[in-house]
Amino acid sequence: MILNKLRYISTLVLILSLILIISLFIGSIKSLYNISIKSINKDKVCLLSETPYYKILYYCKDPYIAKCISETKYPYTLAAIAKVESDYRPQIVGDKGASHGLLQIQRKWYGDIPDSVSAQCAKGESIFDGHYRRHSYRDAIAKYNGTGKPSRVYADKVLKAKREIILCLKS
Repeated sequence: MILNKLRYISTLVLILSLILIISLFIGSIKSLYNISIKSINKDKVCLLSETPYYKILYYCKDPYIAKCISETKYPYTLAAIAKVESDYRPQIVGDKGASHGLLQIQRKWYGDIPDSVSAQCAKGESIFDGHYRRHSYRDAIAKYNGTGKPSRVYADKVLKAKREIILCLKS
């Protein structure tokens, strides 16, 4: 009987010791990274995040746009295209009225451009996916823009923007 009580007490002491060690460990990690619930450094959230949403949000600053882009098949690629094409402005019109929206889709090639960001992202995803099925990744990015040398320069800009988004670098 006394042996059982001693085992119980020693087990209890061991569990309390583990809880104390874990709480000290968590406290040291919080102080090491200066993480608090009230004020979280956005750079650290971006770097520590494993999901595209927070990395994209770090750049576009609009939660809805970040959500729509991060739910696509190619979130980092489309986020980079949106950065290069419109700087995350969904209502922008470019190329003398030919390109519209967040991903600057051209009506003459792809029909009507939807006003909603989620529909623009879905259409941009479909366009890029179509190019990617027929070409290499880099060429698919270039084809999204067109053909020729300007499109290769464009692909380089998009790949640079994608790298910055993934690594949380500000250019």
